Amino acid sequence: MREPARGRHIVAVQREDGVSVLGYDGPLGTVFHSRAAGGALGGAPRPIEPGAELDAGEGLVGEAARLDAGGELRAPVLDPAFRLACAPGQVWHRLSVFTPGRSAPLHRTPTLDLDTVLDGSVTLILGDGAEVGLRAGDFVTLPGVEHGWRAGPEGCRISVVMVGLTADALAHQALRLYKELNLV
Repeated sequence: MREPARGRHIVAVQREDGVSVLGYDGPLGTVFHSRAAGGALGGAPRPIEPGAELDAGEGLVGEAARLDAGGELRAPVLDPAFRLACAPGQVWHRLSVFTPGRSAPLHRTPTLDLDTVLDGSVTLILGDGAEVGLRAGDFVTLPGVEHGWRAGPEGCRISVVMVGLTADALAHQALRLYKELNLV
């Protein structure tokens, strides 16, 4: 099965008189493509052209915007280097596309991830072995915890907002949430 790597990016800006106007209407700034045998994440993703078709087991990550630690918004991102996570004080907005059979092994990033499943289905895999089935409209909050993904039979698209935090801040937030949710 081949499907197009899609994702339109709209950026509104503000003129000097305070009126908002359309600043950008086009493809995501940089799209990284990853192929691997068996659908698992492997090798360094490489930039691809918007609209390229994906085979089963392939995936992509599209960069929509980055807010750097100094408060400077950069959109659309035209960075040729793929980075798994942003640094403390940065905020990134991404689109992750998983074709059927695609998976990402357990990993951890120093970020608060705010994910929304846009379409399709995916299984969230946690460090204790728990698996949570997700479908379009589901939200996921990952405060720097170990996690992985496995796409459902139709694949999925996930909107990911990553907020870079220090390791201490993440550990504090994850533990605070654990206690707040009465899991102790």
